[in-house]
Amino acid sequence: MPIPDKIYKTSGTPTAGVYMWPAVKTVTGTNPAANVECSDTVPANKCWLLRSYTLTCAQGLTQTPLTSLTVTNVAGTVVYSYPGTSSAQNSSVTLVMRWSPNQTLTAGGAATSATAPIPEGMLLPEGYSLVTSTNGKGAATDHGAPIIEVYEYSLGG
Repeated sequence: MPIPDKIYKTSGTPTAGVYMWPAVKTVTGTNPAANVECSDTVPANKCWLLRSYTLTCAQGLTQTPLTSLTVTNVAGTVVYSYPGTSSAQNSSVTLVMRWSPNQTLTAGGAATSATAPIPEGMLLPEGYSLVTSTNGKGAATDHGAPIIEVYEYSLGG
């Protein structure tokens, strides 16, 4: 995928400057407590071009979770939602899900790894968040810290 040499700010209060050449960055997201969703926000004066989002979900004896990756705007409104699997994860299974461009959505069930597609070139302005949304989760559902691979643009003058 070609990377532009600069990209203009796309949301928020207008600010002088442009986003300059990006840094390839691996962000370790926040590790939530059991039965809590992941939520990581693009920092101020940054813009992320999302390359991949990898998440481990350890499931105990009773629930059968189905995790989606959502993108929320600065107001917290969901603007995009992408399922992590085509079917719920079985109980007593640890599943590693990876969202990235050009992937095929695979099944959950007893699988220990799954892939899911996101659009190529997904650009997240400052203040937008990557948040999981998990149907069927419970006290025994535990998401680990996500690994978020991005091209990070910084606001330059």
